[in-house]
Amino acid sequence: GDAVKTGTLVARRDGMVSANVHASISGTVIEITDSAIIIQGDGEDRWATLPPLDWRTAERDTLLQRLDDSGLIGLGGAGFPTYIKAQVNEHHAIDTLVVNAAECEPYITADDLTLRHYAADVLEGAQLLARLCGAAHIIVGVEDNKPEAIQALQALLTVIADSEPLASVTLKIIETRYPSGGERQLIKKLLNREVPSGGLPADIGVLCHNPGTLLAALQAVRDGLPLVARVVTLTGDAITQPGNYWVRVGTSVDALLAQVGVDDEQLHQVVVGGPMMGTPLTSLEAPVTKTTNCLIAATKEELPPAPAEAPCIRCGACESVCPAQLLPQQLHWYARAENDAALEAHHLFDCIECGACSYVCPSALPLVQDYRSSKQR
Repeated sequence: GDAVKTGTLVARRDGMVSANVHASISGTVIEITDSAIIIQGDGEDRWATLPPLDWRTAERDTLLQRLDDSGLIGLGGAGFPTYIKAQVNEHHAIDTLVVNAAECEPYITADDLTLRHYAADVLEGAQLLARLCGAAHIIVGVEDNKPEAIQALQALLTVIADSEPLASVTLKIIETRYPSGGERQLIKKLLNREVPSGGLPADIGVLCHNPGTLLAALQAVRDGLPLVARVVTLTGDAITQPGNYWVRVGTSVDALLAQVGVDDEQLHQVVVGGPMMGTPLTSLEAPVTKTTNCLIAATKEELPPAPAEAPCIRCGACESVCPAQLLPQQLHWYARAENDAALEAHHLFDCIECGACSYVCPSALPLVQDYRSSKQR
């Protein structure tokens, strides 16, 4: 029965690796379940914001608290809380902040559009995070299939250089090749540094953020806005109005798809994420979350059902495409046997779940599914 505004804190984080949740519409709380807080909207979109801060002059602890209070998490990966990531320099010497704008998976263009329209804010957000983590250099990595985003960034670089920024900014354009947007792969391409097995980018002095996260960080500090919306790519052959949209967190997928138009007769499945790493939804009542970067409303011809799996023929195709230089076929055997010691010895957790091995497998083995299940076990 509580009345809330857009941005009202409705659930406080529990533990370090978690994030606050805020109302994404104004209205009345009508139900609380184990997995959701349901709000009946009033149609007024009245906001509750925090006082604006100047990130250049505010105390570091004040800025970290703001990121925490705003419920900010990484919008391009595993959703790790941003305020924790920003404190990594308390244990590691960070010299470079990488803006991961590669966005290499097919279909997804949320970061591309974010850079086209908010390039200045993204780079200012990068300066904010660079100040917090102590990085003296910022490198923006963009694939060469994003000419509009590249043009927007290049136009800003001269202006930034003349303004004497806290951290130097370099734009590096890389070849479009999947999965260049993988954190470890991008760091290798940009800096020729290798993240050690079982390690983190911070171990080699690097911190990575994607454009959406940097934009949200600046908005949280400069504008006092909690994280209640994000850019989502809505695409697929069953959608009549594909594009990139600002979407409120908590919006149900079926309501969202109804807004852009869906051919129900052609719709075969809806995938959250891209075609390589995404996950098919089992229910369209699922909500958009802070980490939802793409929804693919696919036809059967576009993303056909996987063929029946056959036994591994030990062809080695999976090994040849693995960007992490693992032995996918060995991991497959150990995963099926639930041999956790062997999985760990063969560096299962270095797998980035890019799906390249599954894609090339002539036996149609669900390799990535096996690896995910083993990691969860």
